[in-house]
Amino acid sequence: MRAEPTRQIIVDDELLLEPASPNHLEELVGIFEDEVAEVRMALPWILSEEPLRPQMIPFLTDMQYYGEHGIMHNWMVRDRNTLIIVGMIGLDDSTHAVGADWNLGYWVRRIARGRTVATRMMDSVISFAKNIDCHALELKVSPANLAGVATVRSALRRWGGERAEAADRDFEVEGKMVLHNSYLLRLQEGQT
Repeated sequence: MRAEPTRQIIVDDELLLEPASPNHLEELVGIFEDEVAEVRMALPWILSEEPLRPQMIPFLTDMQYYGEHGIMHNWMVRDRNTLIIVGMIGLDDSTHAVGADWNLGYWVRRIARGRTVATRMMDSVISFAKNIDCHALELKVSPANLAGVATVRSALRRWGGERAEAADRDFEVEGKMVLHNSYLLRLQEGQT
């Protein structure tokens, strides 16, 4: 894969992906405090008993550094009309699926659900991944997350892919182990 810095991506008339940086700290802390359960599913390493700000500063600093060097890619998803953050999406190296170059993970705020935000931002990031010579992405989702399962299956139909059961994993979320099913998305030539 080609090392490419994380760059801003205009998804469409409504959505913009901004490379994650410490500049997003205050806005994210406010969002996360309102949607702590959803955030814990997307970022299970966050400790709910610890103050959020000190946990987010190194996370955002690392994401900026990794993005500038093409090591990982993380974006804040901003509504271009209201300028508020409506989600996060990223590519990292925490994959467990054989053949996957990156793991793609995302989170959409409650206020933006039901508007195809996940599908549109995923397609933009998948296109970015193809442009840096990524051949396959791993997607993980809890089978209890019905909307997430539907979004992943839709991406598999559009881009090509399959279940990767051998890479299924339990993740600790708020002290409970939560099974996440794994899917392998193949970025084949000619897909859009």
